[in-house]
Amino acid sequence: MTDTNKVPGDDAGFDMDEYRRRQRARARVMAILLVAFVLLIFAVTIAKMGLASR
Repeated sequence: MTDTNKVPGDDAGFDMDEYRRRQRARARVMAILLVAFVLLIFAVTIAKMGLASR
């Protein structure tokens, strides 16, 4: 019987479910950082526009 979560020929016990869980966690962190960066750029842009209209 073969285990579908193990890579064939891998003696280290590679777990595909754990790999996918970590991959999703990294993707979530990157998404949060990207949204934070976009909001920061937006806030700076709005602030500069406000200063320029004086």
